[in-house]
Amino acid sequence: MVIATNRDYQYRAAARLHTALCTVANGGIKEGLTAATEIIDAVPPGHRTNVVTHTARLVLNAVPPEQRISPAAADLRAVLGEP
Repeated sequence: MVIATNRDYQYRAAARLHTALCTVANGGIKEGLTAATEIIDAVPPGHRTNVVTHTARLVLNAVPPEQRISPAAADLRAVLGEP
């Protein structure tokens, strides 16, 4: 995949976040949320572009509402600076 091999951190992070999104959509909610949290946490706050944070929020929004209170969801919200 071309985008995954691009040296630009933004594209690498976004590609990995899309993988986390697919994981959540396929039922791996905790795994996808944990992956998204680790990806965002590895990007320095000053480099968290709108593309990166928006894609991370897509991961969070893919979680069924009743599971959005899970510790894994709370961890992702925390690294995104959301309540």
